[in-house]
Amino acid sequence: MSNNNIELLPTELSKLSNLILLDVSHNKISDLRSKFFELQKLKTLIISKNKIKKIPKQIGRLSKLEKLFCSGNLIENLPIEIALLNKLRILNLSNNPIESFPDPILGLSNLDTLYINNLKLKSIPIQQIGQDLQRLKRIYCFNASFEADAQYEKYFELLQREKGNSYRLFKLLSSMKVEQTPIAVIKNDTEKKDNIFIYYSHNEEKYKNEIVSSIEGIRQTGLDISYWVDDKLHSGDDFLVTIKEKLNKASIAIIIVSRSFMASEFIQKIELPALLDAAAEKGTRFLIVVAQKCHFEDTPLGKYQTVKPNTPDNPLNSMTDPEQDLVYYNLIKDIKRKISEE
Repeated sequence: MSNNNIELLPTELSKLSNLILLDVSHNKISDLRSKFFELQKLKTLIISKNKIKKIPKQIGRLSKLEKLFCSGNLIENLPIEIALLNKLRILNLSNNPIESFPDPILGLSNLDTLYINNLKLKSIPIQQIGQDLQRLKRIYCFNASFEADAQYEKYFELLQREKGNSYRLFKLLSSMKVEQTPIAVIKNDTEKKDNIFIYYSHNEEKYKNEIVSSIEGIRQTGLDISYWVDDKLHSGDDFLVTIKEKLNKASIAIIIVSRSFMASEFIQKIELPALLDAAAEKGTRFLIVVAQKCHFEDTPLGKYQTVKPNTPDNPLNSMTDPEQDLVYYNLIKDIKRKISEE
């Protein structure tokens, strides 16, 4: 019955008691009659691409329903009876004017696939979804009409940028402390600035320690600079918000790149975009220290200066101790020069 000009479903459909699959997509249906939901054996229901504004509460009667496709309608919310569909595995709500995440979805304990892309959401309960929908393996959140300047719940913006199945990113985010704070660069010019922001993968801690020692050494000569590194985080701090705050205060960011840095999904999809956005907003200058050969030049960081003689082909781990010392020495020279240019 799909791809016709049907405006109203015939009541005779309710008499097809053995019907397992019903596809009435790509029609002009605006109203679903309650009798339509007496198909007790129905497992797949496809009502996409219609003009449906409301799903009746009687949908809860479809006790065997496993797949529900409602995309491309005018649906704004779901009835609480949706939660009665305890066999539902796939739910597609994409391309509807839904502004708030429908709470009844959290009751669908067998759901493994959820499409919520191209909605009008500003937030979703990431942690609660992760806790309640234990069988979820696929979640689609990409928003083609994403508004870059809108205020979205922290981390939901990242999901809306992710094309395809964003489950891995979703799991990463659901394991983090998530608050209602929108993503925004936090400005506070009254606080003392941490001139230097140091960012690295924890596998390269030894190089970070050498850089910190070099900065501490030059501070002892009277140079008025300060720095921030993530081991200054306090218990209970929200990591991404703190990074944005600190980078916003910094005039220089030192980034130690390595294979671990490149391979970290958390760094590449969550932290690094936040750093680059904040740097673009404020004009923070980056100094790159290459710990290992890692093709970082193929990333957005590739346009930034490395500290001579350290280059992508001459990383720290291939240098002798005196050669590494020269890198740290030149790093301090670069820092002093950039500060003098401010």
